[in-house]
Amino acid sequence: FSGSGALGIEALSRGAESVEFVEHSRETIRCIQQNLKITKLEAKVHEMDAFKFLQLYGEQDRYSLIFADPPYDKRPDTASLTQRLLLEPRLVACLKENGIFVLEKNARVACEIPPVWSELRRKRYGDTEVIYLSRG
Repeated sequence: FSGSGALGIEALSRGAESVEFVEHSRETIRCIQQNLKITKLEAKVHEMDAFKFLQLYGEQDRYSLIFADPPYDKRPDTASLTQRLLLEPRLVACLKENGIFVLEKNARVACEIPPVWSELRRKRYGDTEVIYLSRG
């Protein structure tokens, strides 16, 4: 759920050691690669479904920060997509002990935060809600 790659590119420009983008849309992958080229930054870009990525690469204690922006208002199953992500045990496992998971979602669609997560903060920007989570 990388979108244009703006958040990851911003992180790289501010000194992040590394960034990995996971996106299944070939068109969006081209956009990320173009944005990386323009900014002269380097990152790994994985062209695959986020859940498949977690299945293949969801190793223990791998990431300090994870951003996810599942599509919403575009698909009828978006609420379940966000909820499915929150329930994915490999996502929890691949976050470092003191890591943060930042989830962007449709503010108009409720979702339940499972007890494996601890909510740190929640911000609303119009129809968008950003939830900051850590391992529960």
